[in-house]
Amino acid sequence: MRHSVMILILLGLFTRAQADDGTRFSIHTDPWLALHHYAYHQARALSDEKLRSRVPIAEEDVALFDDQVRIAFEPVRIAYDRYLDRDLLFDDELRGVAEALIAGGPDRLDDRELAVALENFMPVYRDVFWPAHAAAAEATRIRLRQLLEDHGDAMAERSAVQLEGRWPSEPIRVDVLAYANWAGAYTDNDPARHITIGARDEDIGAHLLEMIFHEASHTEPLGSVMYETATRLAAASPVDAPEFWHTVQFYAVGRAAKEVLGPGYTPYAAAQGLTEYQRFGRNWRALDAVWDKHATMEARCAAALALMEQQSGN
Repeated sequence: MRHSVMILILLGLFTRAQADDGTRFSIHTDPWLALHHYAYHQARALSDEKLRSRVPIAEEDVALFDDQVRIAFEPVRIAYDRYLDRDLLFDDELRGVAEALIAGGPDRLDDRELAVALENFMPVYRDVFWPAHAAAAEATRIRLRQLLEDHGDAMAERSAVQLEGRWPSEPIRVDVLAYANWAGAYTDNDPARHITIGARDEDIGAHLLEMIFHEASHTEPLGSVMYETATRLAAASPVDAPEFWHTVQFYAVGRAAKEVLGPGYTPYAAAQGLTEYQRFGRNWRALDAVWDKHATMEARCAAALALMEQQSGN
């Protein structure tokens, strides 16, 4: 059987709720959730449709997807056909699939065709793909655990100060998987706080500490003041409100990371070139120009929007 030795080594990783429980994050690697994400992206990769934000399948997984695996995967591909043009975060049914799998595996799924397909393919996934997927997730878990041990308290304090937010009383669930979504990580707040991070996303990996707190700031009450203030003020201006509040979020958490990790740290948005995009970059530069001159989120957002309005009128 393929990878049999590695499977024995990693047998302890194949558990439903492998977790590191802490005061802020509860970190997991769930095999059913990992299969769901891999299967969704593999089905999209096999589609002839021009799908927005298609996540490429890793070369090592492409090499393992031989004729035998392809035949076994065919019922899974068919089951995911109705979901191909939907987003893992923004589609209610796909979010429901993820939460049901976490709660109890395929037995909890309303979509019985998908449930049967996933259950039947799981032995193949466990044999062929899971060893590498589990190893990648575990490596990221170890790094994240160490980063939180070294800098978690300081980062939690600084991000809360910058966002004017409070941490929830319960830890935020984090699932580390080989594949997440097109962004490399995403957060679902319905029905519970839940962060999913892709272990193979090198850009996320290079900014792992910042990005776990960035995703956490999508939840309440940590990001509530930031989101409500930036959205309300931007709605009364020519600036795109969703883009503005997301820029504020990136700026605030990136600034917190720079304060904690030192002046040599480059925040994720700048490292990825997001600050060079026309609207995002305009928002970022305005925030950077006014942030230290004001003490509250309200004043900072208002000043940044006023500066952009003034600049557009010149």
